[in-house]
Amino acid sequence: MVAIDRNGCITDVNEAAVGLTGKSREELVFSRFEPHFFDPDRAREGVRLALATGVVRKYDLELRGKSGHLVAVSFIASQYMNAQHQVAGVIAIARTLE
Repeated sequence: MVAIDRNGCITDVNEAAVGLTGKSREELVFSRFEPHFFDPDRAREGVRLALATGVVRKYDLELRGKSGHLVAVSFIASQYMNAQHQVAGVIAIARTLE
C-alpha cells in the first residue's frame, strides 16, 4: 500500500511496500512516486488517471527495487478525500505478477 498526494509524492507506505522495494520507509516517504518504476511516465499517468477518474484497476507496472531488480506489479488505486471532501490523493495497492 502506498499513499500518494496530488503532487505525486509518497506520503505513507506499509511494511509490504518496504519489503517489496527493499527500500526503507524513510527512503520512500516524501519521495516522488514515479522514479520507483522502470517507466516513470506510465507510473505518473496511473496516478493522474486515478486522480481524474476516481479509480484505476489492473494497472501494470514494473517496480524498481533498491538493488535495481524489477518486479512486475498490478495496481488498483483510488482517490481519498480530505476533511473538506476534496481529492487529496490516491491510495494504491499492488500485487506482484510473478
